[in-house]
Formats: sequence, structure tokens, C-alpha cells
Amino acid sequence: MLLVIVRFKFTGGLLELLDLTFSGQWSVPLYFLFLDESGTPPNPEKAASKYLVIGGVIIPEGAWHGVAKDFAKATANVDGELKWKYFGTGNKNNSLSHLNKEEKEQVRNDVFRTLTSRKAVKLICCVTSVEAAYQRPTIVNQDDVYHLTYKGVTERFQYFLQDATRVTGQPQYGIVVSDHRMSNDDAKLRKRHHELIDTTELYTSTIPAPSGGDSRESVLAR
Repeated sequence: MLLVIVRFKFTGGLLELLDLTFSGQWSVPLYFLFLDESGTPPNPEKAASKYLVIGGVIIPEGAWHGVAKDFAKATANVDGELKWKYFGTGNKNNSLSHLNKEEKEQVRNDVFRTLTSRKAVKLICCVTSVEAAYQRPTIVNQDDVYHLTYKGVTERFQYFLQDATRVTGQPQYGIVVSDHRMSNDDAKLRKRHHELIDTTELYTSTIPAPSGGDSRESVLAR
């Protein structure tokens, strides 16, 4: 499972990667997990009743072009980056400011339909209680909260890949695409990602055995 950190304009290295995939130079089944977070987690002094959410969209390579085409069409009238908070009436001077209420609602519905109209596209997220996270001895700062939540999302992605491997009978591979943050944050995320996939403590899942038998633990495909 690779990690690619980009500014979400799909330029440079990511486009080259996608071109390799769709030109047939990669002969392995591939899924993309596009991630984004709800914001920066607070420090321990301000953690009460706060949550961090990292959500993502899993798109198989075969569906990518269709999703990209429909998304471009759905956001044709969006003047810049699309953020969910921009749909609120109190937000001014953003990429949706020039649209009226009905036009904003149309954009939202079309984006939602782009994702939900395809059974192959899956949504995944992890919600962390920041206050509860800081009660763990290993969680001492904001980066720890972020990485804890990132681990939860990528574990579920691994479970998804494992299930797909079991159904198809061939290994399924994944690429995690995360948006650019600060340079130091990106470096920490890359380091943490490689710690997760390179450690001897492999991602595992417990799969219930049929007919109420003993469960078995399976190592996930990476």
C-alpha cells in the first residue's frame, strides 16, 4: 500500500501514476483511497468534546475516469476549491459565493450522485474523540491524534483489500492519496505510514469461522 501526498489539483506525479495504471503498464488490480481530514486536532488543553474525522473515498482504477468526468461536470460552476462548509449561508467570498441557494443545492446533489451511483465506489471514515485519545499513554500531542485516526482509516482500507483478494482469488493493491499539509506534517505522515506497513506487527483482522466455529486471524494483503 503506497502513500501519495499531493495538492488536490491532480497534477504532476499523480497524473503520471494514473497514466501508468490506465495505459496498462501496471497489470495489477488497483484501488485508490482519497483521504481528507476535518481539520487540525486541538491540543490536550482544548480537547474537551472535540472530534477528529478522517474520511475517504475508495475508487477502483476501472471507475476512475468515469468518476473524474462526472465530478468535473458536477463542479463546472465551482470557482476554485470545493469545501463542504461553503454550502452554508454564512460563508462569503469562496468558490460558491456567486451561486444562489438552488444552484448550490444542485452542486451538492450532483457531487453526491457521482459517488453513490456507483456500487464500486465505497466511503470510509474514522471518528476519534480527541478527549478520549489523550487519555491513552501513547497519545501526547496533535500529531499522535492525527496518526491514530489515520491508522484506523488505513486499517479498514486494508480490510477492504483483503476482502477483495479473497473474493477474486488474486492480490489487490491500494494507493492512499492524501492532501498536502505542511512540509513537516507530510514528512511525519510518510514516516508513520511506512512504520505501519513495514513493521513486523502486521495489520490483521479476525474473521468469524462458518457454523460458529473458532475464529481465525488473517494477515492482510499489503
